Amino acid sequence: DSSLVNYWPINKGSAKDLINSAHLTSASPIWTNDRMNNQLNAFRIKSASSYFNAPNGIYFQGSFSVLTWLKIYNCSGLSQRVFDFGNGQDSDNIIFSYTSSRNCRPHYLIVKNNIFNNDYKIISNYVLPTNVWIHLAILYEFSSRNGTVYVNGIKRMEGALLELNSVQRTKCYFGKSNWPGDDVSRFLIYNLDIN
Repeated sequence: DSSLVNYWPINKGSAKDLINSAHLTSASPIWTNDRMNNQLNAFRIKSASSYFNAPNGIYFQGSFSVLTWLKIYNCSGLSQRVFDFGNGQDSDNIIFSYTSSRNCRPHYLIVKNNIFNNDYKIISNYVLPTNVWIHLAILYEFSSRNGTVYVNGIKRMEGALLELNSVQRTKCYFGKSNWPGDDVSRFLIYNLDIN
């Protein structure tokens, strides 16, 4: 599929991009079993050093979709990130968190030009389940600036987001914030809204 621009399957303790060789790096990953109980095919976001970093790049141009599997053990943290791709705090961030205020209600937003606008932040009324693997599809439609999130194929969040800047992002994290655990298995980024 030519619209698939990055694909990071977690496989036997490795996180290599199969499309563009934008391999993920981590100082101290915590490897675990994936949803099919395959060993070393997921990583646990448990501490400040167990996140993954993607190389600098232009990952989002126009409409996009991010797909991943996630297993949440607890929602005690504030704004626990699935991903945060940006250029530091308040600088072209695309953020998806599985908690908003120490609950399992995810939120999704785009921050640009030092504008952190809560009017364009989508917070779900849906509470994500814990201790089970869930499939997330995080979508953005460029022309309408509409964000949508599907959980296990069911639309759970939708709303207006800020317009996306198509720029190189240098601080691209899975499981970490650009502002000062749980398990994740595979990430895919498409250059279209796959809805």
